[in-house]
Amino acid sequence: DYFLVDMLLNAGVNTVSTTIVADTYGEANFIDFCHAVYLYYLFEETFPDKVKLIYKSQDIKDAKNEGKLGVILSTQGADIVQQDLRLITMAFKLGLRIMQITYNQNGFMGSGVFEPNDLGITRFGQQAIYEMNRLGMVIDLSHVGYKTSMDAIETSTDPVIFSHSGVKGICKNPRNANDDQIIALAKKGGVLGLCPHSVMCTDDTSKMPDVNTFIDHMVYVSDLVGTDHIG
Repeated sequence: DYFLVDMLLNAGVNTVSTTIVADTYGEANFIDFCHAVYLYYLFEETFPDKVKLIYKSQDIKDAKNEGKLGVILSTQGADIVQQDLRLITMAFKLGLRIMQITYNQNGFMGSGVFEPNDLGITRFGQQAIYEMNRLGMVIDLSHVGYKTSMDAIETSTDPVIFSHSGVKGICKNPRNANDDQIIALAKKGGVLGLCPHSVMCTDDTSKMPDVNTFIDHMVYVSDLVGTDHIG
């Protein structure tokens, strides 16, 4: 990990967002989250001259000025809160700053992108979004179903993000966002984090996509809603 940090810093990377818990195989719970957070606390304590956990936007600037790699803690899915709003507050106090509300399939908050029947945001999902807004936790809609994502954008009073997705107008991968989602996201002030994963860049499987293919996604979003909404 120490060498990876050096590699990122030498490449000019200032801050990364890292998934510490994902909803896979029904194993994610709050104790799993606590164990994962502890490892990142330990990482920062072991390399205090290299690593800085990020709790607020100023920390990103401070990490840059101090020559450290900022690390934002995030999840893919929300099973860790176990349908208990109090655990959202506890997760925030422990350092979680980005939470993805579902991960590919149905969860406590809504439907994932691969669910055949997207039922939209649940009542608990609505309450959770209100709580995340109150705390200042970023809502992530990558891996989230279309209806659930649109419900979440409408429900949230704050900007939301797709942390790692692409443009469905270029590549029809289910993980990509369509024009409706991108426009709604932008109207709320949110950002679409474009992902260079090959299957999300192009429908052409006969060859690997190149940088120009990835840039096509940037141009598409720029033409649709402007550059402020591209990550």
